[in-house]
Amino acid sequence: MMEKIISAFILLVIVILSCSTEDKENNISQNNDPIGVVKRNNRILGFDISTAESDNYNKTFIEVNELGADVIDLHFNWNMLETTRGNYSIFTDKFSYIDTYYGDTGVELTIGVIDTNEIFVPDYITNTSDFESMIEPFKDLLEMLEKNLPNMKIDVLSIGNEIDIYLGDNEDAWNSWITFYKEVSLYAKKLFPDTVIGTKATVYGALQYKEKIKQLSAHSGTSGIFLTYYPLNSDFTVKSPDIVSVEFKSIIENFYEEDSNKIYILECGYPSSSACNSSKEKQAEFVTEVFKVWDKYYNEIPMIIFAWHSELNQDSLEVYEDKYKINSPEFFGYLGSLGFYDIEGNKKDAWEKINFELDKRAW
Repeated sequence: MMEKIISAFILLVIVILSCSTEDKENNISQNNDPIGVVKRNNRILGFDISTAESDNYNKTFIEVNELGADVIDLHFNWNMLETTRGNYSIFTDKFSYIDTYYGDTGVELTIGVIDTNEIFVPDYITNTSDFESMIEPFKDLLEMLEKNLPNMKIDVLSIGNEIDIYLGDNEDAWNSWITFYKEVSLYAKKLFPDTVIGTKATVYGALQYKEKIKQLSAHSGTSGIFLTYYPLNSDFTVKSPDIVSVEFKSIIENFYEEDSNKIYILECGYPSSSACNSSKEKQAEFVTEVFKVWDKYYNEIPMIIFAWHSELNQDSLEVYEDKYKINSPEFFGYLGSLGFYDIEGNKKDAWEKINFELDKRAW
């Protein structure tokens, strides 16, 4: 990573409270109202570059590495990897390339069993409401990945993506998923002992289904709370960037456990489209707010992955329209303008801002 000089680094006094009812709060970083910024420390920056055009992927990968990214997001749905029982041939011929492509750069690998509002399992699994029946096939999939990706530096493995959207208020589905996840996460930890294991939920879903998320995180195969964060209202219009400090505080207070679960923000983004009441200036302000809060909670949040590097083209937006069955200007504005580069390949204000914020922290 590039060596840069920090402009200001101020260590603030940590207030130690004596009341036993406040023990948990005492374990949270008390870097309140910082006058300056906090040096990088052991924080890990990631980028989702999946939206880059295929002919620009390598260029984009090099660019985010030069920016200071330590981790790249990589996402496969289960049915992409396995067609019939034990048949992974559709993809295994590509693994030899993927295994070495990322080199020393870490990978946040997501396997979509649940992916937002859908199940993505091979066709031979006919009862998609019975996650317990998927335990052994998924263990076999994990073995295949461990065998075929011996060189890939898998820093983070997420089993499922934004699971709360699919599971919703279905108690039986939650219980079935928890049973499945307990078994496969323990097995994943045996195969990938140096990898942080978890399952991704949205921030708002995690807060809504807090007890279920805590049940998942209590299993010994889990080593982190995995969240995605897009500060949006229910109609896909944006919240003010300054909401970041309030919502991150709530995340920490509800989920952080010093000796077990730290918080991994594996998707972090903010659109710039006027269709969702945003702007390029607001998007850049969001970046600043994220780094300010990350300075405060650097112990509790070891990793943040920004989404996305590039804006989506029209074909990609139509895929999402078909997936989510949503057709509104706000929805398209949200998904279509998350990128730090616009659709024409021009840097947006947020890209300049992230460079500026990293510079200040000697990233």
